[in-house]
Amino acid sequence: MSKTLFNLGNVLAQPSVKSKLIASSLLISLLGVTGTTVSAQQQTTPPATQPQPAGVTKATAQQLMGQWQTKDAISGDKVMFVFTPEGQLFMVFPPPPRSNIKSPVAIKMAYKIDTTTKPMQIDVITGADKAATIFDLTTDGKLRMELDGIRPGQARPAGFGPNALSFEKVSSATTLPENVQVFDPENPPKETPQAPQTPQKPNGAAK
Repeated sequence: MSKTLFNLGNVLAQPSVKSKLIASSLLISLLGVTGTTVSAQQQTTPPATQPQPAGVTKATAQQLMGQWQTKDAISGDKVMFVFTPEGQLFMVFPPPPRSNIKSPVAIKMAYKIDTTTKPMQIDVITGADKAATIFDLTTDGKLRMELDGIRPGQARPAGFGPNALSFEKVSSATTLPENVQVFDPENPPKETPQAPQTPQKPNGAAK
């Protein structure tokens, strides 16, 4: 089966949640995808379990698992976060504009939480890069996360800013929706090299 190619930079540049999530330095820094062409994967192998710190309460960890969705007030585009019991986080975006991708794209990451602090802490991880930030599960059942200006290696924010994202839980399912293409930054599929073409002789050249 041939792999579908797309420029992940287009995913980050699309208008949905532009001022908060997709244009956030967190994703740009973790993925390092500016101007990079990568491949989409239809299926991934089962993820390895990510051990959570001792300061994680079971009830909060269970409440966090599932599908959380936020909607851009201007464009109407929806972005989904999927937290799994194996410690995996999938960020699901609409199809990139101006591309041949017709289905949503999920970026695979890992996460660890500490629920003993106020606000609670979450680390978003890809490979050796870790971005430290904060989250909260509100009394009305929503997930609030600080992603604005977050970069790997920087200090964790002490509190939520005005651009903190609010997510609504749409499902307790810890699997991805159907027809989602997964990109794993740690294991990007290699592009199949094309065979070199024989140069054509100019018109009138001697045979």
